[in-house]
Amino acid sequence: MTEEPIGKGGYGDLSDQEASTGSESKNWTKKTADVGGGTSKKELDRRIVNEMRQNVDPAAMEAIKKEYKKLKKYSKSNLFTIQKLSGKKTIIDQLIDEYEQNK
Repeated sequence: MTEEPIGKGGYGDLSDQEASTGSESKNWTKKTADVGGGTSKKELDRRIVNEMRQNVDPAAMEAIKKEYKKLKKYSKSNLFTIQKLSGKKTIIDQLIDEYEQNK
């Protein structure tokens, strides 16, 4: 196994002193360290979700979630399967067509 070069611009472009995030891995790069100021992807996702939730009306979000759950349950039902096999347009097909027209 070859030794990883230390210094700027190499495969491992951070020295051991610069790479002090508490990680046991020696195979990460400066790009990894720069993402989010050293925070994990999970933490960044959590921040983005919290920021987005502040900008959305909670009542509207609940109505959308309720409608989504209803359609999801319908798509798993036997009635939906029968309508699909018989060639009838379902509510979901209509929503997809509407979406494609509004693109």
